[in-house]
Order: sequence, then structure tokens, then C-alpha cells
Amino acid sequence: RVGKVELVVDKSRVDGSRVLVAEVEVGDESGSVSLRARDEQIDLLQRVSSDAGAIVLRNCTMELYQGKHLRLAVSKWGKMSVYPVRQQSSQ
Repeated sequence: RVGKVELVVDKSRVDGSRVLVAEVEVGDESGSVSLRARDEQIDLLQRVSSDAGAIVLRNCTMELYQGKHLRLAVSKWGKMSVYPVRQQSSQ
């Protein structure tokens, strides 16, 4: 499930484009971790969060930050998509 989406970076580049970074709580009944989301990923996560939905992450990296917290990030070749509601989980 996707929890609260908190925008942590909103900067303008010299060329006029914007850099957006958000921290998002994702997890299930067994636990949760922080997900670092960028740009268009934030819009998807806000929509899924408001619908109390879930996402599928592919090719993510996991890092330890502040020595005690786990954070996920979708890699350059990774994908994030909405979890299909009508399909059963693979577990």
C-alpha cells in the first residue's frame, strides 16, 4: 500500500525545468519502508495514495540511510506501475 506522499525537494533548474523529489511510505501488513520518488512518479503515487491502492516496483535499489532506516528507489531502468486490483498476489 501507498501511504503519505511528502515533497522534500522542489527546485528550479537554470534551464527552467523543475526537480521534484518526495519521500513516500510504502508497505503492507508486515512492515513499511520509505520510497524516494522523482518527478512523474510523484503524480502516480499521489493518485494511488488517494485511492488507497498499491503499486508494483521493478528494478529498485535499497539503501540504508542515517544508519537505521531503509529506503527504496526505482533505478534508471526500473518501472513503477499501479497494482492491478483484480489480480491475486503471487504469494
